[in-house]
Amino acid sequence: MQYSVLIVDDDKYVNDAITETVARAGYEAIPAYSGEEALVKLKSRTFDIVLTDLRMHEMDGMAVLDHTKRLHPEASVVIMTAYGTVEKAVSAMKLGAYDFLLKPVTPDQVDHILGRITEVMRLRRDNELMRRDLTVKFQNMVGKSKTMREIYDLIQSLAKAR
Repeated sequence: MQYSVLIVDDDKYVNDAITETVARAGYEAIPAYSGEEALVKLKSRTFDIVLTDLRMHEMDGMAVLDHTKRLHPEASVVIMTAYGTVEKAVSAMKLGAYDFLLKPVTPDQVDHILGRITEVMRLRRDNELMRRDLTVKFQNMVGKSKTMREIYDLIQSLAKAR
């Protein structure tokens, strides 16, 4: 499965470098050179991952994070900035950011963060597939005794636990 990554940075050089790194790693890399352009793209399609600069003209990275989470709650958003503070990082994480990277961002950092995110996505997908499989198998189980119903109830409660 090829994951889609939206790269949002108003510095064309930085955006192009990150976009190239993401594409070389085998992801679908889509650049947006402003927060406004990112919003247009977010409204037109779904992205698995959004890498966004924090400081941009007009619409900043926090606004991109907010719009992304409202439009696509499952998307993972990484905030990048050269002006990082603990307060900004905490604020971004509270709003749903997956991580916070300090610029300059190296290709190794980009590869590492994308690998972590896609591994979590894979595990979630596998978990959901197993839940569905368990539900189908559970529905096909035979047994009507009180003991079997208690076992079914236990299995269902364990399947719902995260």
